[in-house]
Amino acid sequence: MGNRAKHLSNEVFFERHEAAETREDAIAAVGLKPASFEQRCSNMRSNGWPLKYFGRNGGTTQTPELNLELIAKAKGITVEEAQAAIDRQKAKNAEREAKAAAKETEDETASA
Repeated sequence: MGNRAKHLSNEVFFERHEAAETREDAIAAVGLKPASFEQRCSNMRSNGWPLKYFGRNGGTTQTPELNLELIAKAKGITVEEAQAAIDRQKAKNAEREAKAAAKETEDETASA
């Protein structure tokens, strides 16, 4: 238990992440293993934290807006159409998760 890193609040994690220039700098700043760092970033983004994206080429950052432009260009659609498609997918995912949670609750009450 003595070697465990101190858990950072989301606010501190966000500040250190955004101050870093590269993914490696961010990982060092928050004191996590790379896989744990990626999972925390993913979880925070899912919960609305606007963390910047570090590119795979040594630290170039990509914003969600840039990614959206790239998706639109690759698919030959407008940015608005790409955003609408992403929003539809997010809605489907949320609906699927809500159904799964309702079923789990139903199963728990049935077995009780």
